[in-house]
Amino acid sequence: MIDVRKRIESVTFGLVILGLLFWVQPAWADSFLWNDGTFTTFNVPGALPNTTVATGINNSGEIVGSFVDSTGEHGFLYVNGVFTTINVPGSTSTMVNGINDAGQIVGSFSTSSIGPLQQSFLYSNGVFTTINGPHSGASGINSAGQIVGTMGISNEQAFLYANGHVTPITLPFNNVFSSAAGGINDSGQIVGTYFTTIPGVPSGFLDSNGVFSSIGVPGANGGTYANGINNSGDIVGFFGVITPTGPYGSGETFQGYLDDGGVFTTIAFPGAVNTVANGINGSGEVVGDYLFATTPEPTSLVLLASGLGALGFMTRRRRNGNRTESN
Repeated sequence: MIDVRKRIESVTFGLVILGLLFWVQPAWADSFLWNDGTFTTFNVPGALPNTTVATGINNSGEIVGSFVDSTGEHGFLYVNGVFTTINVPGSTSTMVNGINDAGQIVGSFSTSSIGPLQQSFLYSNGVFTTINGPHSGASGINSAGQIVGTMGISNEQAFLYANGHVTPITLPFNNVFSSAAGGINDSGQIVGTYFTTIPGVPSGFLDSNGVFSSIGVPGANGGTYANGINNSGDIVGFFGVITPTGPYGSGETFQGYLDDGGVFTTIAFPGAVNTVANGINGSGEVVGDYLFATTPEPTSLVLLASGLGALGFMTRRRRNGNRTESN
């Protein structure tokens, strides 16, 4: 069995819920750049189907993400039509999740010594630096070098890394079970996603210098995920919609969104079953990925994002939430 998004990091309750594990029949997924309603698609040459996931974009239009080929999982940098592969030295897999205007890149990696666990890295001026131990994944970085991500094996928690110190981000909402940070802008505003034990559906959050607010797309009965934020405070992510598929089942699909001061715009690739928005820059350019699929079928196990970021439930962040399911 091939996990075409990401290998299963650990079998824990938090990852089962937050990892968005699901079965779909083989389909083709592309990454996209969305600008003023226009989609431009791209894939890393040589990548396996369903595995190119764009996770971040800076103000210069440099795009980062991850892909899988016959040798494993790798990060990529995409600039002016040219792809550069990014691998942490000695790693068995590398995921890239964010980039700032200085070209500094963050993500997560695994090695044979830590097995399926991940740890965070910063890639700056050709040098890789580990910034948090297992189990963690970095998802975003701003111009000041502040980094956000997620850490923990169960009851995962968002974190902020600044000046060599890791600070857990404690959300003030009731019954928070797990949280994941998705992005940070130059003002220090942080976005991410959290789950509560009751009712147990995900909600986005905005941490604006210690003032927290929830993010929810109207009508999103499957929950809202927040993956990225630009310097204007525009937020992108994806939301779930659950619909009945019969007397005893239901299905969930995902669409991307742009939140501009509380005004939500849906980002949906034409004809796609699921669309995930992962990153946004100051020009309003959005990157993400989409999935074409038909009826659910247990033929390949897919673990997304977006995007989501760094651990199983956000990477890819990273993040990314392309799935269909039936119960």
